[in-house]
Amino acid sequence: MYRLSFIILLLLGYVGSASAQNPHGDGMILECKDCHNAGSWSVDLKSISFSHDTVGFTLEGRHEQIACKDCHTTLVFDEVGNDCIDCHTDVHSMSVGNDCVRCHHSENWLVTNIPELHEQNGFPLLGQHRVADCTDCHSDESELAWNRIGNECASCHLEDYMSASEPNHQLAGISTDCTECHPPLAQDWTIDNFHLSFPLEGGHNIQDCNECHTGNDYAAASPECVSCHQDDFDSTTQPNHQAAGFSTDCLECHSPLADSWGSDNFHLSFPLEG
Repeated sequence: MYRLSFIILLLLGYVGSASAQNPHGDGMILECKDCHNAGSWSVDLKSISFSHDTVGFTLEGRHEQIACKDCHTTLVFDEVGNDCIDCHTDVHSMSVGNDCVRCHHSENWLVTNIPELHEQNGFPLLGQHRVADCTDCHSDESELAWNRIGNECASCHLEDYMSASEPNHQLAGISTDCTECHPPLAQDWTIDNFHLSFPLEGGHNIQDCNECHTGNDYAAASPECVSCHQDDFDSTTQPNHQAAGFSTDCLECHSPLADSWGSDNFHLSFPLEG
């Protein structure tokens, strides 16, 4: 009787240990028949009841087409995490984080939202920036590393600033913020009018900067009319501006769009008509 009891306990222990030997790890809670059939251990992906949605990783795009073993290199399926970095090598050297879906999608590795990505980082790709090669700005040791380089103009264009000679930007004390003179939508540095705050129109549309900027400090020039036209004001006799007590603000009588001081009607505030 004792021997029979021992045999029964031994068999029960063997059955218990055999049922615990799940090659997929303790985390697999499905029954074998949910994936396998009685004829073999082969798996028909079209007939299994398991869904990837239940583990928080829906199979979409290329993930839906590849073989299970491409990601699950062992039979313990939960050894693979749900993060992109768990399967995909970070070729960008952690310069853009490890969330691949921020730039890529599940169909392929092509990046189609580069302008949107730059807007998110506070640097919209406008004008010439939109057609430039990525490596023109991102000159890291690897062409796949996209380290932040700053959104200031000088971050990329300091050499252009230092080498500019007409006028000499350094001597003139011109700001390193290129957008103060150069419109972001321009296709090159050569533009018709870089005086954004003081448009060069009419008689001001001159080619020689030195006519107004008499020193090296270009930022010192004042937008007030009298700063350049005091001699014109003092020497005018028809009528005598000083004797008449006219304002030194030329715009009160003269149009900035005129090509000369003479005009058909300089009474801007009181038109001489009829």
